[in-house]
Amino acid sequence: MAGNREVPEDALQTAAWIAGELFGLRVNPEYTWQTFYNKANEYIALMSEDKLEDWQLEAWRAGKLKWKHLTPPQQTALLKNNPELYELYKESQADSDLRASPHWKAWEGAQKKAKDIYYDRGNELWERLQTGELDTRELREMWGDAGQNYGTALDTIKRDEHYVPTIHY
Repeated sequence: MAGNREVPEDALQTAAWIAGELFGLRVNPEYTWQTFYNKANEYIALMSEDKLEDWQLEAWRAGKLKWKHLTPPQQTALLKNNPELYELYKESQADSDLRASPHWKAWEGAQKKAKDIYYDRGNELWERLQTGELDTRELREMWGDAGQNYGTALDTIKRDEHYVPTIHY
């Protein structure tokens, strides 16, 4: 049952998602997957030794056996025997499906385009300040206008019916 839309469960990758969110690289970290993996790890810790392969036992005893270390039949059994975990899994898969959809990609693209225009304008204004073409008052005014334009672009995206399913998610 393991899907190809699963996100990695490693701590380093989770930290990278959080850092990415802080710096605008992601719209929203895949918290549904992290919730799923945390709950799966609780159930994995409760598995009986006879359900594990020999090569898994050492990691399991050390508390380091994770979802990705389970065989597909073990993953399926864990989901089948734990309805709460299965619901989290379905929720995570649905989240991944939405994020892979054309609507989501278009929404992300529209937001990125608006952001790029804003930052490009800021860079242009900064260069003009450095060459002496603008003073700081003019820079503030023009950058403020660029910020208002960016806000207007985001509001326009928000009101676009094409993006409603994505925005309401």
